[in-house]
Amino acid sequence: MRTAGVLRTAGIIALAGTVAAAACAAPTGEQIMKKAQAAINGASTYQATYVMKVGVGASGGMQMVMHVKAIPGKKVSVKMEPMGIQMVDDGTAAYTYIPAMKQYTKSASKPTNLRMSLSKYAGVQGGGKLRLLRTEKVSGRPAWVVQAAPSGGKAPKGSSVLFYVDQKTYRVVQLKASGTGAPRMAGGASAAPQHMTMLLQVKSEKLNAPIPASTFKFTPPPGSTEMKRGPRPPGPGGPGR
Repeated sequence: MRTAGVLRTAGIIALAGTVAAAACAAPTGEQIMKKAQAAINGASTYQATYVMKVGVGASGGMQMVMHVKAIPGKKVSVKMEPMGIQMVDDGTAAYTYIPAMKQYTKSASKPTNLRMSLSKYAGVQGGGKLRLLRTEKVSGRPAWVVQAAPSGGKAPKGSSVLFYVDQKTYRVVQLKASGTGAPRMAGGASAAPQHMTMLLQVKSEKLNAPIPASTFKFTPPPGSTEMKRGPRPPGPGGPGR
């Protein structure tokens, strides 16, 4: 009888340990990114400041600050410093102004192409593979590191996309991407393939705060002309829009 009681007690302890371990198990990459998306779903407005660092081969790189303001799925405004590049989608047409060229482009409105959040950039609904790799600290706070890869083996050789998701808020706080590609040169020709890297850090995010209507109104600066076709600046949704 005593032996049977001990066995029953041991079984209960083992079962409790299994349940506790399951409860403490880390979520999957897909679960993490879906919660990251849910954290901003339904927001009436989205505002954020990103710092983006881009490196190309051995030529060094560049750094820019991006100020994003959006009415999700409807209108978007992005300003890049220090170049002064401005991208505006007013819901009817999309504009990109490049001060160094004193030119701007105009195209059809597609505000969802200007990713207004890193969570949406993850492509949670795009059929890609999301895998939890590890936990790291970002600005002193623990974050999950989730690797994203497109489905069907479409990723370029050697490419990597990593999302850093705050474990407490489920907000994407950092993105790292790298890969080998052939940058475009003037005239549309491709340069020799080079290894490229990108680090995107979220410095601030704000939801549901008022945004002046003038934010989404593009007025061509004095002396600027429309460029029918031309280079596209990098953005949170990739080159161009």
